[in-house]
Amino acid sequence: MSFRCGRCKEKNLRCFVDTVSSRCAGCIAAHAECSLFVPEEEWEKVEEEERATELALAQARAEAARLEVELLKGKSQKQEFARRDLALLRMQDQA
Repeated sequence: MSFRCGRCKEKNLRCFVDTVSSRCAGCIAAHAECSLFVPEEEWEKVEEEERATELALAQARAEAARLEVELLKGKSQKQEFARRDLALLRMQDQA
């Protein structure tokens, strides 16, 4: 698989990487910006977005768990009301 920087791709040139500078030889010779490697700022931006998304997901899961507990409490209370009403109806039937 061959990788080329934007300048070499645009000019349809072969792109030779200079391992010392992490730029291609063509961009070095032309004193041009080389986009062969993703800049560190871009990596940091993506990593920060990833951390923010993970945090948002964790918060959403926590909120979902809280809502599940509330739902279960409501169901339990409904069952308790139904048992109480049924017991009252049985007492009325016996009387």
